[in-house]
Amino acid sequence: MKRLFCAVAIFVSLAGGTHADERQDAIETLARVLAFQKLCPRIELDLYGPVVPLVASYGINLDVDQDRREVFAEARRQEAPWAGKTEQAICSTALTLYGPNGKNERGLLKEK
Repeated sequence: MKRLFCAVAIFVSLAGGTHADERQDAIETLARVLAFQKLCPRIELDLYGPVVPLVASYGINLDVDQDRREVFAEARRQEAPWAGKTEQAICSTALTLYGPNGKNERGLLKEK
């Protein structure tokens, strides 16, 4: 019985960590997309695409101060590597990674 309890406790802790990691990945993805949107005036979030399900499935709520601070702080960190890059390079990369046929996540961004 003691072994079963230990096995369940380990499984639950690992599953919890996995969800936390997935949530952090979702926050980083959302932040990256927001950074690209800010850096490239030709693109915008596709609110009818997978953005809403991505945010909702990991319990990210931008109306909650902690979540909003975390997402926007990460977005500022995501902007830094793009300093000095051309708008064309930024927009092209953004659409390649997160556009309608995005390699990382499809349909998060679209051209205006």
